[in-house]
Amino acid sequence: MKKLVLLTTLTTLVFGLLFLPSQTTFAQVETPTPTLVSPSGSTTLSENEISLSKLEIPDTAMRGPFDSFTATFSVPADWQLSDGAQLVLKIDARFFRGISEITGQTIQGSGATMDVSFNDKILTTLLIDWTGERTVTIPITPEALTPYLTDGRHELFLFLDAAVDCFLDFHETTVVVRSDSKIILPHAQAIPSASLATFPRPLYLSSAFAPTPVKLIVPDSPTAEELQAALTISAGLGRLTTGRIPLTLTTPSLLSNEDRQGAHLIYVGKASSFSDLQGASLPAPSNGSAFTLNGLQPDDGIVQVINSTFNPQRLMYIIGGNSDIGVVKAAQALSSGNIRTTGSTSLAVVADVQQSILAASVAENRTIKDLGYPTLTLSGLGIQSQSYRFYVPVGQVAQDGAYLDLVFNHSALLDYELSGMVLSVNDQTIGGVRFSDQNTAITTTRVAIPPYVIRPGDNFLRIDADMAPSNLCSEFVSNGLWTTLVDTTLLHLPLTAPKPEATQALNLTSYPLPFTSSPTLGTLGIVLPQKDPVAWNTASKLTLNLGSLTFGNLVGLKVMFDNPSEDARGQYDLLVVGKASELPVISELSSSLPAPFDEGSNVATERGFPIVYRLPADASLGYLQWLPAPWNTNRTVMAVLGSTDQGLAWAGDAILKPELRSRIGGDFVVAHETQVLSSNSRLSVGSGLSATLVPAEAVKATQTSPQTTQAPVGTPAWVIPAVLAVTALIVLLLVIVVFSRRSRS
Repeated sequence: MKKLVLLTTLTTLVFGLLFLPSQTTFAQVETPTPTLVSPSGSTTLSENEISLSKLEIPDTAMRGPFDSFTATFSVPADWQLSDGAQLVLKIDARFFRGISEITGQTIQGSGATMDVSFNDKILTTLLIDWTGERTVTIPITPEALTPYLTDGRHELFLFLDAAVDCFLDFHETTVVVRSDSKIILPHAQAIPSASLATFPRPLYLSSAFAPTPVKLIVPDSPTAEELQAALTISAGLGRLTTGRIPLTLTTPSLLSNEDRQGAHLIYVGKASSFSDLQGASLPAPSNGSAFTLNGLQPDDGIVQVINSTFNPQRLMYIIGGNSDIGVVKAAQALSSGNIRTTGSTSLAVVADVQQSILAASVAENRTIKDLGYPTLTLSGLGIQSQSYRFYVPVGQVAQDGAYLDLVFNHSALLDYELSGMVLSVNDQTIGGVRFSDQNTAITTTRVAIPPYVIRPGDNFLRIDADMAPSNLCSEFVSNGLWTTLVDTTLLHLPLTAPKPEATQALNLTSYPLPFTSSPTLGTLGIVLPQKDPVAWNTASKLTLNLGSLTFGNLVGLKVMFDNPSEDARGQYDLLVVGKASELPVISELSSSLPAPFDEGSNVATERGFPIVYRLPADASLGYLQWLPAPWNTNRTVMAVLGSTDQGLAWAGDAILKPELRSRIGGDFVVAHETQVLSSNSRLSVGSGLSATLVPAEAVKATQTSPQTTQAPVGTPAWVIPAVLAVTALIVLLLVIVVFSRRSRS
């Protein structure tokens, strides 16, 4: 009996400890204060120093017996490099030493060499005979500071020769170039050349580690044509820079002194709108009301560039004319990227651009030589590439039967099992070639070109030759691997007019279609409010993106205010940007919109979400809406709208930022900061929560009594297993006690 009492007491005690209630059921959740911790050994780079990490190059491993490393970059346009340049390489060398199969002894040999080149000039050959990390400083000669790449970029090239791996069994070499290695480039501040011949340089520099902001400036009260010119330039720069230029559209009244000093400036419009241009030493100067130049016709366009009057280390472009027609002509010429100057390299007068947009005929058969390329030899270990550009007129498509007769030969020292060529057109693979003894002599191989890879405008043929030696340890590895592409290589490309096709059913996931269906954006009509610089800037960002996805030689989009004409509605797919209350076309489309707006309201009446929440009247929300045009079902309307300026910016982000765009779908999207909720009004399904307008006072009233955020304290994870164990123990003890008493009786 005593044992049973003791057992009961222990059981009660255990359960009491397990389930002893805390003083409170909920604990207050506090936001931790972030602590800033400085990494040990961190250093601050001077303005002369460029680290590999700043070039977005991580730690890079090179492995023996042979390997290489390349880094390319552009320096700012206002840098004049001077003597004293250096490379500071932080190298971590590791050698694995195995056991010889012959002697059974540990291999002691180690070491490698590394050729260091800058701009194709060999600076030194390092003997890497150490293990572990070491910092090596190498002077860069003045001769090596001149770029040899045609686009003006500098190139650092390292070649690892660890031939010791070939001669010693079980020997492996690994050399890591650390990302905190740096290039020291002493320089003076220089005045960049103001020339149109190199456009878009130096406005945009490829691989720049410190890009200069660019401000696209339109009049405070622009005409539709002046805004059309600005968005044409934005789309053109998108195409020329693949959308990587830091471009912002603004107006003279919003342009800060800091922007005037620190940014490249592009003024778009007539002279009367820009007081900044009066008194500037322009090739075609402004007298305050017009641009003046001998022989200038009323509707001519003017493209000119000078060093900025606010900061000569920046450039000032003026894209204008004395009429709206001239301003649009000038913008279209600039969007081509190829500007023909008149005497001075800082001035171009544009009489007409229409002939450049019209389709031009091209020969059905064109050799590489006809395209402007000579016979070229690719050499070196690994993949070496060559690209060729060819043009297809707008309004024509490729027919079946297109092909490339590739004329080439290659070194006999290649490993044919590991070497060959891959051919692609517009980044789509069209075929490959295996290397063999038969084509060490000049050989012609035909590769078919599928019509679907050809697009209007510029096309790109790329040939990648992967060259591996028959003996990786051969002394000919560095100079005996080559493939020659002969200029008689023939491109056979029959073209024809496209057949009309039925319009596909599209939605928000189809973007950028249908706007990019024309390589010149010729079917894109943009509807904007007359007085909303935020909407204009959002439209500029959208056209920058659309331009990066097209390949026409010019940009031919159209801009309209408020409500497009009946004629324009039939010609264009509409991109409507702004606030609903400022856009009459949105009111007209109300019955067709997935989420319509009440008269005068900028907050949509949502009906495609399963849950409705109340929000204040001044809530910031962004909207994307997509619908077939009611007046022509072969045309599309896409609306990028905001309840506020902030909401409009979020709507633009939803379509432009890849991490957000992946969440959009259907025909209606609500965006709030990084939250993106999609629905499809035609299917009555939604992926998120709705927000319906209620009076702001009702919401504010609920906010007068702040409450502490509470979170339930969960039961510790060990409790349930402990309860089971104790229960099993009790049952076992009870059984023992019962049997013990029975045995005594």
